Amino acid sequence: MKFKVLSVVTTTLTIIGILFFDRASEAQFAGSCTVPNFEIYQHDDGGGERLRGCRNEYNTLRDDSNVINDFNWNDEASSIRTGGAPVSLYSDSQFQGSCIVVSTRPSTDGNFHSPPALNLRPHGFNDVVSSIRVGRDSRCTDLTASPSVLAQNPNNLQVQFREYNSTLNYDRAQGTCQVVTSRREVVQTLPCRQSWTQIAYAGRRILFYDRAARQIVIHVVNPPNGTIGSTLRTYGPAERVRGTWATITHIGNGVFRFTDDNGQFEDYTISPNDYSLVRVRR
Repeated sequence: MKFKVLSVVTTTLTIIGILFFDRASEAQFAGSCTVPNFEIYQHDDGGGERLRGCRNEYNTLRDDSNVINDFNWNDEASSIRTGGAPVSLYSDSQFQGSCIVVSTRPSTDGNFHSPPALNLRPHGFNDVVSSIRVGRDSRCTDLTASPSVLAQNPNNLQVQFREYNSTLNYDRAQGTCQVVTSRREVVQTLPCRQSWTQIAYAGRRILFYDRAARQIVIHVVNPPNGTIGSTLRTYGPAERVRGTWATITHIGNGVFRFTDDNGQFEDYTISPNDYSLVRVRR
């Protein structure tokens, strides 16, 4: 695994091969970075390339503007560990666009080998991050308010309605779904069954999957604040699709990918007429 660190760059010294950002005079050498502010990873669960952040602001992660390296971090991060303090992640450069605030427990060894990395996919931020600011931004959806989510508790799920600037928090233990605005205002609370194992969202359709019952339920999301509409259709037993599924993710253009425990997958779209699943033939 290749390891990248942030470095100081002055007007008289250029260090080739070490990752650096704008306002580089604020950065720190790895040797003085005893406890980094965060470490982001290319893949889920701390996998793939990794980048350690040792200062407070990174205006952009594009390699054509302020990154000299063979890896472009713009829209590449899939998981993160922090030093315990909150970190704000933004979908656009210069701290613009949609944003979330995350935090994980401090590392016990100082090398970010523990605790488990926080995956960004369940929060709608996989391969999205374009700028990073250490600290809590009041404009962002604050995930630190939900310890169960930050702990990657499989009994709790979350999806972000980015176009409505709101978030759906599913609490399996309580059997509730809450829609929360970026200002942390609860705009809707719905009763939800206590057995959903996957939630995926795209194009005003939110898909709930119950692995044990092999059942799909599809809601319609209504504007303007991302609340869930009253329309509800049950797709019936999931074995009509095939087997049981470990993950369901939206991969773009209204296509949902159903992946089983062995990594095999099938792609489906949702019919706009009757909300049934339609298999995408490859």
